[in-house]
Amino acid sequence: MTKGDTDLDRPNGYSGIAKILHWGFVFIFAYGIYKQVDDISQLSNIALLRFEIFFALGFLALLVLRFFYMKTTQKSALPETAHALQKVVSKLVHYGLYLS
Repeated sequence: MTKGDTDLDRPNGYSGIAKILHWGFVFIFAYGIYKQVDDISQLSNIALLRFEIFFALGFLALLVLRFFYMKTTQKSALPETAHALQKVVSKLVHYGLYLS
């Protein structure tokens, strides 16, 4: 990035697949919040319980796929000149978000 460039001047570095994985994750998460189980006793309905299990497994699979895709295709946005401690903390926070 040259001295006069802004973030808006730089091309977007994310692929179409990365964008689909990101927004797909957002929409599935929002759907999961919207369709949440109101009462734990609702899970006595085996069809609802089965749906919840498959939904959670699909959500987890998308998260794992997104993590490995982004890990192998994207690089950190931190500049090479960033302090080593800042790079370590950045990675820890990033991994912490995925774990949580």
